Amino acid sequence: MKFSHSVMFVLLAAVGSFFLGVNYLRAGDEDLPSVDVLLALDAEFSDYSKANGAYAAFAAYLADDAVALNGGQQPLIGRENIIATMTGYPDGSELVWTPMTGDISNSGDLGYTWGRYIYSAPDEDGTRQISHGKYMTVWKLQADGIWKVVLDGGNPNPPPDE
Repeated sequence: MKFSHSVMFVLLAAVGSFFLGVNYLRAGDEDLPSVDVLLALDAEFSDYSKANGAYAAFAAYLADDAVALNGGQQPLIGRENIIATMTGYPDGSELVWTPMTGDISNSGDLGYTWGRYIYSAPDEDGTRQISHGKYMTVWKLQADGIWKVVLDGGNPNPPPDE
């Protein structure tokens, strides 16, 4: 069956309109946050942990219904349950991390970051013990316009190659 010129024209016009529409929708994307927003927020979260301690940082950045999935442990559900596990950190302990990369959804309200962490704490004789690991954090834009952590997890690994 042969297409008439008018049918072909209508099909080409429809396909062209589709691609023009997609490009029009993409043109508005500059209003959506980029992953750079989450990487900066994750770095700020780490800085807060260094300055104020992990307990205070997680209390400030976790959503009420956050979930922690840490290696070798049962899931922890809810900010209060997660930070309760941090009350046993020894005095002088420090948890800091460096975000490596991440991504953000097309809708601009959900994203993730991942990176490497360092946990250090003095042992019984005061010698500083250091452990390294990797983590991933899922961020969700809350109704009040604030990004909060909704899912967090990490596990240890050998120190990274320098």
